Amino acid sequence: MLKPADLVSTRHVPNDTIIFKEQETYGIHKPHCDPLVFDLIIRDLEVVRVLIDNTFNVIFRDTLQRMNIKLIEVVTTPKPLTGFSFITSMTLGSIKLPVLEKEVTKIVVFAVVNNLSIYNVIMGTPWINAMKAVPSRYHMGIKFPKSNGITSIWGCQKTVVALLPSRTEIATDHHDLYGKTKTCEDNS
Repeated sequence: MLKPADLVSTRHVPNDTIIFKEQETYGIHKPHCDPLVFDLIIRDLEVVRVLIDNTFNVIFRDTLQRMNIKLIEVVTTPKPLTGFSFITSMTLGSIKLPVLEKEVTKIVVFAVVNNLSIYNVIMGTPWINAMKAVPSRYHMGIKFPKSNGITSIWGCQKTVVALLPSRTEIATDHHDLYGKTKTCEDNS
């Protein structure tokens, strides 16, 4: 009987182990229940206030308009969308857009909705899986493999605090392992 180890030669498996370390939380106000929010490049434009969530990929109609993307590009196949309050609304349809992060580009299918939100985009499980990414809300970051190793995107707790006015704590900038401050603008 074959074992999984017999099926894959470890000589040809890339080292793409993703690890989060406690040191990567330095500068994050803890304990926290903050969502994971950062910026992404979507169709060559920097889009701020992108929420990472375990749902599906959503882009809001207002965001498309601010990006100068015409609604004619939306494939109008409305589908029901049920929120946390169990209220069902219909999507406007879907749109495919290129999403670039750290030299990795994926064509992403977004559900287009005409709802109000403090976020511009929600990146869900389909994008997370396509990127082979591992998000960590505790670390306020997401890591994924690329051709030359593992790369990271760090969220910004200050942005989250500003979005959620009920929060009164003052967040600090995220620091990397070498003590260099990573501000919200420096997501490298």
